Amino acid sequence: MTSEFDPTDCDVAVAEEDTGEDSELMLPWSSATLQGRCNPFHSHEADDKLDSDEIETIRASVHPETSPSVLSQTNDLDFKQALTLPVVKREVVMAAAVPEKRPESEPEQKPKKREVTPLPLPAPYQNKISEELRRYFDSLRGFEPIPLEYLERFNVKITPLRPPRKTLILDLDGTLICPTRGIALSDSSPEVGRVRLPHQGKEREDSVVEFLVRPFTYRLLKIMHIFYEIVVFSASRTAYANAIVQYLDPKRRYIDYVLHRSNCIMTREHVIKDLRILQNRKMEDMVILDNSVISFASQLENGVYVPTYKGSADDKELLTITDFLKDIAEVKDVRPYVTQFAGIKRLMDEYNTAKTIVS
Repeated sequence: MTSEFDPTDCDVAVAEEDTGEDSELMLPWSSATLQGRCNPFHSHEADDKLDSDEIETIRASVHPETSPSVLSQTNDLDFKQALTLPVVKREVVMAAAVPEKRPESEPEQKPKKREVTPLPLPAPYQNKISEELRRYFDSLRGFEPIPLEYLERFNVKITPLRPPRKTLILDLDGTLICPTRGIALSDSSPEVGRVRLPHQGKEREDSVVEFLVRPFTYRLLKIMHIFYEIVVFSASRTAYANAIVQYLDPKRRYIDYVLHRSNCIMTREHVIKDLRILQNRKMEDMVILDNSVISFASQLENGVYVPTYKGSADDKELLTITDFLKDIAEVKDVRPYVTQFAGIKRLMDEYNTAKTIVS
């Protein structure tokens, strides 16, 4: 027997003590049974697919040595075929494409480093204070940063990728997915996902979680994986977070690590995802994407607020954000660009100033 899952039990607003929760960084995928992509309605996953020209452009911008002009020197495989080969074979193809050695009399010239043109500050993504932002700003009035010594028991170290890349931290509920409860589904609805969570503790029945995948989520994951290491940071329980990640990325091609509720800082009023717990990451190299400003209240300069997803098939928020994140992937410090683009700190200061004058 199964019971319907209560999505409020996984929402960031839930701050009850998570007793019996596994505190490991990640549980094995066997902790949740994947039900497969349940698509009784129209799937929008096709909207997230990238055409071959866009893939070539993105890869060439990050790894020039894999561009078609270099790989065209081999007669056996063209560039598109090379991209489909396993990693080992692809390296062989690229090795064959290296020009022959120059005569000993001609000195070997070192390749020139690519010159990175300073990136101008982006146009603000948020210019208006929505009702949702007002609630967050009111909740954060008087918020004080969490003392560093209090974070010690939450600290985690995750192995950096090689070569090192900047870190993109993604929320789940309200950012990449939303529960189907209260939403009238139709042929034009976004992709419907379903996972089953084994019963735990006093529960006698398994829970079935049904949710909608935000349009362009897969596109975000595929492109951002080229530029960033991707960490999902959910305020939900471990089994739930791992099950949703397994659904979105079953072969773990894009999402590198998963953090969950036991990694959050619980206060009486807030659930905080303090980026300082990532001990071997620099603040200038991290961006967090979340629908709750409270989540990144300790590091507003690192946070991009995205309006809460409520099931619309016409939602395009992730398109604009993907383009911005791609642009800042190689800057020295992401914070000035995130502060200008997201505008959260500026908007909160304006809101608090106006409210003080009125009062």
